[in-house]
Amino acid sequence: MAGDWIKMRGALIDHPKVIAMCRALMATREFREWLTPGGSGHENGQIVSTHALRCVTTALLMRCWSVAREHGKFVGDDLVLQHSTISDIDEMAGAPGVGRAMQTIGWALDANGLTLPNFIEFNVPLTNAEKQADYRARQKALQHEGKTLPTRSNEKAQNVTTREEKRREENKEQEHVQRAARFKEFWEAYPSKKGKKPAREKWQAKKLDELADTIIADVKARAEQDRSWRDGFVPNPATYLHQERWTDEIQRANVIQRPVATDGQSPAATRRLA
Repeated sequence: MAGDWIKMRGALIDHPKVIAMCRALMATREFREWLTPGGSGHENGQIVSTHALRCVTTALLMRCWSVAREHGKFVGDDLVLQHSTISDIDEMAGAPGVGRAMQTIGWALDANGLTLPNFIEFNVPLTNAEKQADYRARQKALQHEGKTLPTRSNEKAQNVTTREEKRREENKEQEHVQRAARFKEFWEAYPSKKGKKPAREKWQAKKLDELADTIIADVKARAEQDRSWRDGFVPNPATYLHQERWTDEIQRANVIQRPVATDGQSPAATRRLA
């Protein structure tokens, strides 16, 4: 299809010749009337920004080049339309003044009919043979500098490696966030708030995320039931993790129950009666 061959260059809109072509178009009364109906005068209040004008100009060029490529013939690097003239470009592009503007910047010549010089350089894709020849030429030039071009298979492998590295980095970041969240739960539950940094390092070194639920449950149970913890002898958090204290039995406090007399009298009264 016409248009598939066009090399859409991102820098085309900023090309110096496109900018010069914009100036030539805006100097044409017919083009200004086409661009902003009723705005053919220089002081009509209908203003178009320079960037917008370059966008319009680029679109007109693409349309012109597409039609020319479909109907023209190559003579060397030039594209020739033998039965066309500069003014016919306006019909191809769909706007007045485009042909003269292209002629002004050297993108159209009134020779052999209509000639678009050096058209093949930017607007025709290379064949497979031409691509191979270009690759060999660049490879040969780099070999003189002690360098080599990457092959397609190497480029593909490199792309796969890059994706895998990116995936590994994302997984590491996610794991880091998860570890930070589980350690935060442990730290909030632990009664002693001393030595957070060594405790975090110990948590990460021992990879305790999988045991987080068990550890946090043990900490909460000890804070309520362990005799030594209730007396204020809580180990340093890093020590607790290093020695895996959650595997130890909880030293529960002894509960002393006072005897109660069966007749409702206190034990002391019972002894006195005896």
